[in-house]
Amino acid sequence: MKKYLYYFVLFISAYSQAQTVNKCPTCWQPVIRQNILFNQNIPSTSIRGFVEFLPNGYNPNGTQKYPLIINLQGQAQTGSGNSADEVCLAACAGATIKLEQFRFPETIIHNGTTYSFIVLTPQYNGGTSGDDLAAFIDYAISRYRVDATRIYLTGLSLGSNFIMGYMGSSPQNAKKIAAIVPLAVCTDQYFVSANNIATQKVHYWGLHCAFDNYPCHPSFTTNWATTINNVTPANPMATATLTPLYNAGFPHDIFSTIYDINWKNLPENVFQKHITEWMVQFSQSAAGSLPATLSNYKISLKNKQVSVEWVTNLESNTDYFVIERAGPDMQFKQISSKITAAGNSSNPISYSFTDPQPLKGSGFYRLILINKDGLPDIYDIKKVSNREFGANFSLGPIPARKAIQLSFELEESQKLNFSIRDINGRLLRSWSANFTSGNASLSINIDELIQGVYYLGIQGTRFSETKKFIRQ
Repeated sequence: MKKYLYYFVLFISAYSQAQTVNKCPTCWQPVIRQNILFNQNIPSTSIRGFVEFLPNGYNPNGTQKYPLIINLQGQAQTGSGNSADEVCLAACAGATIKLEQFRFPETIIHNGTTYSFIVLTPQYNGGTSGDDLAAFIDYAISRYRVDATRIYLTGLSLGSNFIMGYMGSSPQNAKKIAAIVPLAVCTDQYFVSANNIATQKVHYWGLHCAFDNYPCHPSFTTNWATTINNVTPANPMATATLTPLYNAGFPHDIFSTIYDINWKNLPENVFQKHITEWMVQFSQSAAGSLPATLSNYKISLKNKQVSVEWVTNLESNTDYFVIERAGPDMQFKQISSKITAAGNSSNPISYSFTDPQPLKGSGFYRLILINKDGLPDIYDIKKVSNREFGANFSLGPIPARKAIQLSFELEESQKLNFSIRDINGRLLRSWSANFTSGNASLSINIDELIQGVYYLGIQGTRFSETKKFIRQ
């Protein structure tokens, strides 16, 4: 009997020690409650590791499903995710620290139902895309018992940029998310993301310090809210909150205050709720799926006409499709009549539409499905370049450090308008110049740009063109 008691005491002692192991000794706050996972087999070029927080009583083999919060840290927490030390960087700020301090709500009661959160904080290497976050979300759904109708995104600074880029990657990706809370976003609004947020019914609560003097102006957060609400003014989805100064030495820092459980009681909190309480009000009843699943959705230019083709593999309560078109201003207008949908079908069905008079230069098309309940679902935006009306442009070298050379041939003398935008669509520079017909060349200085991907826009009398380049 004494022997068994001895082993029982050893077990309890070992268990107690395991519960208090600091998994990130380099972090200013001991990381005990969360797990550090690195070098994981995630189908993403940017995400290899993450910090994991699981609710009390979580059973991977059980039947209960949990809301998922994906928490995206800022520039200082980026890394390859290939070692525990690197992933620990992602554990040392924002919501992850508040979890360690028991100051981030883990369980919420809403309308009589109790919700406990899975919180995952992926470490990313800075070179992110919507596909990276989409891959991580799919990975999380496959690995954990996630309630796919309640997936939420929050992030700070660069992490907020990552969120807004993901929301613009496709309507299908946006529709997987129920609500987003970006803090101190560092990119101004751009239409594609705002359009996806509004049309896919994703709620937005953006927060920013009103005195932020970092290159992340508070107007970015308010502009996002305004643009989102302008898409669906009858059903506004966005709120922006500008906070007082929380950190006199660094106004950009609102993270430690806002993620804290006590922030809900401060007067600047317009909802008087912690962000988790605000999030859990919202769900995506379709669980990220659309009433029609598509394949072979493509757009092509044939004989000076644009052909839009798509195949539905599954339809449920569909009514009709329409095609919308936009120029470089991204102001979409319907150009097709109603194309009757199948209603309900599990067999492949082919559809097509031809635009006999496409725009000159670059044109953008999107497919809209109207369901039996009258609500729209919006599919990916597709671009086509109608070079029959424009000019042939070449740009190089790519990548480049100091300058890029634009070469082109014009059919007629005209003024060209140029613009440079970053990967988030923010306008960095614009200018105009006059050119005669024939061959021309223009050297463009890019030395002041930071390393990254950019887009050069060229607009003439009868065409518009966009070229991607990389500042090395």
